[in-house]
Amino acid sequence: MKGLKLQETNNYLTVQEAFAEYQRHNKLRNLAEQTLIHKEQGIKRFYDFVNDDKFLIKDVTKKVVDNFAFNLQDSNIKTITANTYLRNLRAFINWCSNNDYLKPIKFTMLKTDEQIKETYTESQLSVLLHKPDLKKCSFTEYRSWVLINYLASTGNRLNTIINLKIQDIDFENELISLKKLKNRKQQIIPMSHSLSMVLKEYLSYRKGEPDDYLFINTYGQQLTRGAFEKSIAKYNIDRGVNITSIHAFRHFFGKMFIINGGDVFRLQKLMSHSDISTTRIYVNLYADDLKDNYEKYNPLDILLSNGKKDKITMSSKDK
Repeated sequence: MKGLKLQETNNYLTVQEAFAEYQRHNKLRNLAEQTLIHKEQGIKRFYDFVNDDKFLIKDVTKKVVDNFAFNLQDSNIKTITANTYLRNLRAFINWCSNNDYLKPIKFTMLKTDEQIKETYTESQLSVLLHKPDLKKCSFTEYRSWVLINYLASTGNRLNTIINLKIQDIDFENELISLKKLKNRKQQIIPMSHSLSMVLKEYLSYRKGEPDDYLFINTYGQQLTRGAFEKSIAKYNIDRGVNITSIHAFRHFFGKMFIINGGDVFRLQKLMSHSDISTTRIYVNLYADDLKDNYEKYNPLDILLSNGKKDKITMSSKDK
């Protein structure tokens, strides 16, 4: 009698079953809930393309992936969005390959032109930073003004801001402790003196204990993403500024930091970018703006301006 032979059956999993395993792995990695949701939403596009609940993971080939890319390209979505779907699928497929569910597949991203990131102009920020009349405005309007000061000064992401607590603000040393970052790390960033004064005043109205959330609604509860976005949108539109994006403040911070002479390495740290290539985008996109005040920051001009006032003049030897 022949002995029983054990056979690996991982490659007989369906795509959906393999993705369920992948998500369990991601939970063990302690990925953020929002990241897990993003991955779940991204793979649904591939499910719709395959249109077969019994499609096996081992049957996903380079041809299948390329056809999916063509499908995305032919649909009415932006190229950058299509590449987001492809990157999401690539991460999943690479994990499957590493676990011997299928053979390695090389992905080809769709070529896209780099676009200028939407940002606020200095004139728009001047309008938004005009302080409301504290005797007449509501707490929501005042809080929106404080938030815009914070956004313009730090470039922090929305999720980081709504998870700040009062104790995270160190007024004595003018530092801010960021506990909720996209990369799951914690970070301490400097706080400008101007922002420090704004937050001190805000807390004189907001009150609260050290462990309370810094930004709250009118009922004292943690400010939600939706409430944050809605209040800023209303605040901006009421002042004639049609841009309402929270992330555009982040782009403004990055742009102005570079234009005002900041270096890309420091900006990478301040913006919590894992890859410096992301930070370099600000240098590439706003190269023309860097020409402004060029002489102010150009090393040669600085050295010459600090030199002697009496310059050597050329004269003929015959004179």
